[in-house]
Amino acid sequence: MKRVKLGIDIHQVGAVRDSFFSELSRLLVESGHEVHLLTEEEFTPVLEQYLREDLRLSWTHLFSVTSYQKSRGMKITYIQGSPYMDEETWNRTKADYCREQNLDLHIDHSDVYGRHFTTPYARFYERRIPRRKKKVAIMGGSFNPVTHGHLTLGETVLEKIPDMDQVWMMPAFRHPFQKHDEYAEHRIRMIRMVETERLRYFSYEIDHKLTGETYVTFNRLLQDPGFKDIIDFHMVVGSDCVLEFDDKWKHADLLAGMVTFIIVDRPGYDLKGYDGLLSRPPHIHLPDADMPDISSTKVRRKIRCGESVQGLVPEPVRRFIREHRLYEGACRENSDRKRGQPSTSRKPPNSNARREPEPEKPRVSVNIAVCTVRDETLQVLLMKRKSGSCSERWAIPGGFLNASENRNMEETATRRLEEMVHLNGVFMEQLKTYDTLNHDPRNRVITTAYFALIPEEKLPPKHLESADDSEVAWFSLKEYRKETESREYGIAFGHDRILQDLLTRIQGKISYSPIAFELVPEKFTWPELRRVFEIVLGKDLDATNFKRKIRSVYRIADLKSRPADKSVGRPPNRHLFVGIKDPYV
Repeated sequence: MKRVKLGIDIHQVGAVRDSFFSELSRLLVESGHEVHLLTEEEFTPVLEQYLREDLRLSWTHLFSVTSYQKSRGMKITYIQGSPYMDEETWNRTKADYCREQNLDLHIDHSDVYGRHFTTPYARFYERRIPRRKKKVAIMGGSFNPVTHGHLTLGETVLEKIPDMDQVWMMPAFRHPFQKHDEYAEHRIRMIRMVETERLRYFSYEIDHKLTGETYVTFNRLLQDPGFKDIIDFHMVVGSDCVLEFDDKWKHADLLAGMVTFIIVDRPGYDLKGYDGLLSRPPHIHLPDADMPDISSTKVRRKIRCGESVQGLVPEPVRRFIREHRLYEGACRENSDRKRGQPSTSRKPPNSNARREPEPEKPRVSVNIAVCTVRDETLQVLLMKRKSGSCSERWAIPGGFLNASENRNMEETATRRLEEMVHLNGVFMEQLKTYDTLNHDPRNRVITTAYFALIPEEKLPPKHLESADDSEVAWFSLKEYRKETESREYGIAFGHDRILQDLLTRIQGKISYSPIAFELVPEKFTWPELRRVFEIVLGKDLDATNFKRKIRSVYRIADLKSRPADKSVGRPPNRHLFVGIKDPYV
């Protein structure tokens, strides 16, 4: 009998107070299998007592992310008694542990974490439907930084709507008005500092890297199996947003019918005479709200000009901003002076002040590894560099981020892929960010790597003709070292590390995600699909069991028509990938 190795995250999954996980873990341990419990809490006798006596869990291995990182010298920040670390570090530590322990399956409470895992992964949904849905108001924004205005807004909603259970502060990942960079750890940390039992941090847009468009967020959120039968969502907005809602918000009419808006008056924005989409029930207007005239923009502007923000932000946030020197920069008065405009400052510039040299800024690059199945191998597209550092070496296509183009990383990757090897409209996913690749001896370079998958028959005829006439060629993703060295010089920069991580990612992910369908024709045969799995995994698969397994996880449509086939005999049946079945555990 094969020994099963199961991982369970006890932050949410293991804390479900019913008999499922206690019985499952007990039966597995008693039968000689492994149960690995993963937790954020530090190892203490109190923790073990809680797991055994309160949750009645059994285990063979207990792994603490916090204890592990502390043993490696990381300084852990504690916010309101709970350990906190960067999201990427947290997710990567869990994923690496499961991979190193060679677990057969890890069960967690969010599909977001699954993006980091090469271990087979499943999300747990608690299917018990409550008698009454929990009533939650979403408060969106940049929260850059969180201010007393945000907190007062949330507390006003809780006070004036007695049956509102909680308000969730949801920072945008990509703000539509460019009020912040896409992901910044400091924004999250400041919100976590001021959480209360009823005013909580909600990471949905950042976790899913959404566009910041409210319709897109709620269209997805209201259909999420983890929320739709449990939570009755509302949306909190200020009266300033309402006055432009009907004309400027995308899909305003659909959004107004999708979710109930809670409108709070803000100073200077009177809703008298407003007769738009949000003026009638079920939308709720809270008039006479005593809201302070505080905004994140005002806070940032004051800090840039060296003014105090005491009273505008919570004290822990103010100390955090000062400690990390956030938002410091040229004051608008100094900018006006440079443009030849008069300054209102009474302090003359100190012409004798010694100017400190500006710190060297790192360069940011993107690289996109294109993969396909050809010649019975999984292959990757590489380019030979013509000049610069590592000239004549083979590298993953890419380029530097151009700040003047006003594109984010993914848009830059898409543009570079089209410019360099004439590929567009292909499946693409971020692999990892690297800052220790020794990319360029002249200065530090931070590289974000992506990978793209495409069937061989969809490759454009000119994909081997690069824009700068560099040599472009296909190499086996498993044997690229030997193959590039046979053509002299080998791999450039630290791209060897990227390709190793890419092979690990694809081999792990093909077992629990639909990426294999990106490597076969849209209308595929079973042998074509099975062969992709066999090539990637490096082993033969039983045809009958393979088909049964795929149909148990994915929705596959059988096509009635049989396209003409050049092979002798009856043309094979072809099929179409429709989607993923509900991944309930």
